[in-house]
Amino acid sequence: MMQTTSESPFRASVCRLLPGAAALVLLLACAPAPPAAVNGGEPPAGSPAAANGGTEDTGGGTNTTGLPTEPGATLSDIAGHVAKVGDLGWALVPDADPGTRYAPDELGEEFHEDGLRVVFSGVLGELARGERRWGYPLHLTSIRRAPE
Repeated sequence: MMQTTSESPFRASVCRLLPGAAALVLLLACAPAPPAAVNGGEPPAGSPAAANGGTEDTGGGTNTTGLPTEPGATLSDIAGHVAKVGDLGWALVPDADPGTRYAPDELGEEFHEDGLRVVFSGVLGELARGERRWGYPLHLTSIRRAPE
């Protein structure tokens, strides 16, 4: 006579999952370790993180081209262009770093032209630590059309 046993559905499920779980554990255990810190953990020279004191945060300092981003810093006679930033407003983009945008507090209607070449000066405003904006706040002290 043959003896039959009844196996619970839970036990059957566990037995089917065990080989897969064991393979996953083995895979994770054999995964390569993350690369060791280079430069004593410091970001590479010239990277945005290095330019901002070791973080990607844009809370102040200078950018990769040496343009100031610290609140209270003065920009003098910066060549650049005006750029429309969606529905958010108008930015001033310096030629020295097209990846940087300054958000002027007031920009006269005569400068509301995407791509308009300008020379501008101003004082950088506050940007709270960790705050994300589409541009560095800028109190515009002067702006003029760039000579052709």
